[in-house]
Amino acid sequence: MHRALVVLATVGALGAWAAAGAEVRLIDDPVVGRSGLVTNGLVVAEVAPRLGGRLIRLQRADGDRLIRWTADWNQTKEGLYAPAGGAWLSGRPADAWTAEAGGVAAVRWRQKVTIAGQALTVTREIAVTSGDPTVHARVLVRNDGDATVGGLQWAITPHFSGCDGGTIGGEALDRTALIDRETDLTAQDLLLRWGEIALRPDFPAAHYQLRGEGFMFRVTHTVPLGDVAPGETVSAEGAWVIAADGERAGGAIEWPAEDAWRAVAPLRIADSPPADLPRTPGTEVGPWGVCGGMATEDYLLWRAAGIRWVRASFGWSTGEPEPGAIDLEQFEPAVASAQAHGLRLIGLIAGTPSWASTDGSRLSPPRDLGQFANYVERLARHFRGRVDVWEIWNEPDIGQFWRGSVEDYAALLTTACRAAKRGNPGCRVMSAGMDGGGERYLVTLAELGALEECDLIGFHPYAGDPRGAETRMRDLWRVLNFYGLRKPVWVTEVGWQSGGWSTGPGVVASEAIKARYLRDSYRRLSRYAEVICWYVGREPGRMYGLVRPGDGGLVLNDAYFAMREISGAGQSAAKLALSGLDEVAARAGESTSARWTIANTGDEPIPLVAQVRDAPGWLEVQAPESLPAGASAEVLLSMEPPGYVPAREVPLVLLAGAVDGPVAVASFTVNVHNEGGSLAVRAVARWPVNATADGAQDGAWTPANQLVTAPGGFRRQPFVVCNDGTMAETFALEFTGSAAEWLVEPPAETSVAPGQEQWVSVLIAVPADVPQGSRELTMTVTSQTYPEVVATAATTIMVGQ
Repeated sequence: MHRALVVLATVGALGAWAAAGAEVRLIDDPVVGRSGLVTNGLVVAEVAPRLGGRLIRLQRADGDRLIRWTADWNQTKEGLYAPAGGAWLSGRPADAWTAEAGGVAAVRWRQKVTIAGQALTVTREIAVTSGDPTVHARVLVRNDGDATVGGLQWAITPHFSGCDGGTIGGEALDRTALIDRETDLTAQDLLLRWGEIALRPDFPAAHYQLRGEGFMFRVTHTVPLGDVAPGETVSAEGAWVIAADGERAGGAIEWPAEDAWRAVAPLRIADSPPADLPRTPGTEVGPWGVCGGMATEDYLLWRAAGIRWVRASFGWSTGEPEPGAIDLEQFEPAVASAQAHGLRLIGLIAGTPSWASTDGSRLSPPRDLGQFANYVERLARHFRGRVDVWEIWNEPDIGQFWRGSVEDYAALLTTACRAAKRGNPGCRVMSAGMDGGGERYLVTLAELGALEECDLIGFHPYAGDPRGAETRMRDLWRVLNFYGLRKPVWVTEVGWQSGGWSTGPGVVASEAIKARYLRDSYRRLSRYAEVICWYVGREPGRMYGLVRPGDGGLVLNDAYFAMREISGAGQSAAKLALSGLDEVAARAGESTSARWTIANTGDEPIPLVAQVRDAPGWLEVQAPESLPAGASAEVLLSMEPPGYVPAREVPLVLLAGAVDGPVAVASFTVNVHNEGGSLAVRAVARWPVNATADGAQDGAWTPANQLVTAPGGFRRQPFVVCNDGTMAETFALEFTGSAAEWLVEPPAETSVAPGQEQWVSVLIAVPADVPQGSRELTMTVTSQTYPEVVATAATTIMVGQ
């Protein structure tokens, strides 16, 4: 079923878009509801009552919108504040009216709030007048309580995007100067420019605060309202002048009288799944999923947490690195291991090979969709009956993963759906999980008809907290129901992180909060989605991961135990009891052992698999192959740390149980003692830069999966060698891979002091006649004293035209 996005209902006389008269239009949109569009042929403003009167559009009628609005956290915010408290005005449905009178077209919304224990009625209006490049705003606050609210202020914060210049207090301002700048300004100080268009806020008695935020910035307008006594109303008004060079704004306006306002009926769209959705495998095995990749060694760990779905990459650039050289056997170990562990895979297909890309980047659309279709069809046919859910690309709504247009992605998705069905008519094809602007992106895909052929809708409802994620899911279902798309939704990424970024909507203060959010998100989101994959299973540092590396070992985060609890895996493993030491002492150069006991308290025998995750090479596990009903057995850990191992506390995880049944989990720490010298090495590939022929940097640091080097060009690739031991050492360096022959005089060794790191930067000269494609480069670091101390770091060299 296909529906038009915009339903126009005119209040008052109709006029052409560029007519001089001011008018109001009502626009029906599944995300914002029924919004009011006020225009006079010069400027446009759109207000969404369902979103609490949020201003979601502010622009010249003949230009791009200046306000950046999406359905998640990057929204225009508005609030009332007093020393005794405050309240947001945005973020909740509100009553609305429109008016056209005396050359003024306006939209009004009204909301009740409580500040300092007093009930307030807030009325806010947006208007334009004939022939004036100005958008006017007014707020009226009535005190319905029984005590005065003192020191009231009105603050509105639009998020602007794309500004390329302006002035602050007469000082020239360029785009870069907006980033990370926070300044209090007066009304006369601020002028912003977009090419030939200028914007000047004009709110009398207001002060402004400008704050850059990467690719956008926000301007907070704070207007004093003063004291408001019981039964009294205070008000303030202002304007945004959006003028081209030479245009001047008009003066104050006369707002429409009360009898000119007409109520706007809300647009009602169901925001939850219909009861008769088609059944999918998600309803059969439960929603518990994780973004876990192809790391088969983690599959028993995920099984122990009750996880049933693993989102894993079957990327095109990996599976067909050269034209026609499709290698699907590399995916076989992960598929076989997932089946053995009772896990189901969601196959993610993304990443254009350099040879097939429009510009050599994995993020760009393929030049020939037929080549992509061939790969998808082969993949679906090869893994028929073993991988039956395919997700087409990742987050194409943001530039980090897709450089094509929404129309390009629509064509890609349609092509993939048809190709996968040719390879396996019984498979299910899912649209890519959308991220920050996903709701709006899906609206466009629905308009293009691109969601008709897929079986599932993917979504990534990242938000500040689980309640916000649920709001995004409800908005998603408004979109699907608006277009009559009866397709189940799978959340293939959602999560929060307790470190790594200093600020942001996905950052929480502790692992305990992250675990609480995990529990709450599954409770909330399972009403709207059949499968929910936590992002991510394993990740360095205190970020999103259920588990994290910890000084040579593995740490189970609180979120891991939360997943195990809500999935019921802890209860199902109750028949297995694993007990032993919390800490084990080991001495470098000496042998030691430790024992755990595992008991089967059930009435069925259990085949046993025992392993220590991320075990160092000097630790071995021994356990019987099966455990009879009612019996117990010994799990033996044998340890002999080499003499050069650094002293440290190594956190480890012991798993024992059946790969397709209950698994017991125990965390413990090995305290390694070493009174002599020690040696350990790590190697890391850093972000590269394009370079000149003499090796000088040419351009900014670029994520490796985005940097494309042209034939005949140069690239400088940094690596870092870290000596984590207590002895100084000289390490031998070896470079291998298909790009190794392009290196210009690579170093053969590097010396690193104990506890320090050494940067190793190599110059890569790409031949002028090399075809478009990707090449691999690996640096191997080997200790000259202890050859068994080795580390590697790898990177990909993408070559484009």
